[in-house]
Amino acid sequence: MFIPLCEIMDLKISQPAHRYHSYTSFTFNYRKWNSIGRVTRYVEDGPVTAFHRDAMAYLFPFPELRWAWATDIAFCDEARRNHHNVGIVDYTAIEHLKPAGHDYPVREATAEARAFLSRRSLQPDRQDLFRDTEILRHIGNGCLTYDVMM
Repeated sequence: MFIPLCEIMDLKISQPAHRYHSYTSFTFNYRKWNSIGRVTRYVEDGPVTAFHRDAMAYLFPFPELRWAWATDIAFCDEARRNHHNVGIVDYTAIEHLKPAGHDYPVREATAEARAFLSRRSLQPDRQDLFRDTEILRHIGNGCLTYDVMM
């Protein structure tokens, strides 16, 4: 159901939500109850991320980074510039079994991410980045029911 829901919601970059006992970098990515999926401003770059072929025109080639931290921020910024939806599918939640940085040096990954964002002149605002813009509540009888946030 993950890919069909991404298509229904016209998501160009997407991820399944995280279960509540899953390791995630941000609680924003946890599954939201009474939600099938959300159009957001941010999608985490792992452990599972889906890219629509339309997004590949501005995402490929991927940045040459060792740990790829902060690529999610850059990808979502590019999607926004191209008027593409990004989002989280709550219906198909996953469980990440290990925390990020479990088996590599977090300090080096963080430094690489900060340098990457600086080179791209990206200074993300968490309040703006971690918010839903639409929540899909119901699919039925050829009708989609969304809550739209301003």
